[in-house]
Amino acid sequence: MVHRSRLIAGAVMLGLILTTAVGTATYHQSSQIQISKIADDVERLEEKLLAELGRFSEIPELLSTDPRLLRVLRVPSNKMLTKDTNHLLKEWAERLDADTLYLLDKEGTTLASSNYDKPISFVGENYSYRPYFQQAIEGQTGRYYALGSRSDKRGYYFSAPVYDKGVIIG
Repeated sequence: MVHRSRLIAGAVMLGLILTTAVGTATYHQSSQIQISKIADDVERLEEKLLAELGRFSEIPELLSTDPRLLRVLRVPSNKMLTKDTNHLLKEWAERLDADTLYLLDKEGTTLASSNYDKPISFVGENYSYRPYFQQAIEGQTGRYYALGSRSDKRGYYFSAPVYDKGVIIG
């Protein structure tokens, strides 16, 4: 009887050891599979994000060459030019599916914006402290990810300098 109890206890112990070993191996294998799936998902997300950002990265440089922007930068006090530029930026934003497009003067003050008619408009706001403005005013294209100071939304900001006869004016 004692011998039989020891045999049963040994079999139970062996079963526990094997169960633990199989459970541990299964856990590690499933963990590796999950880690691999997550890595693949992150890689696909990165590709989508880069494609989406790439789609927007060229827009400011392209738009900055439109001569209609020069008019309001040259005469910022002209209400009709400001109104026309607001409408132009709104139209561009809708066509491009961009959240907001806005035009800053060389001091960083927003002269016109696609959200001019919204409760939280960028018109009149100064963004000279933002890196994307500082990059553009130094003649570079700018990129910056941040929380919007007015919109309170996270976003990726792109910028480009606006030239008038070789001089940056916005």
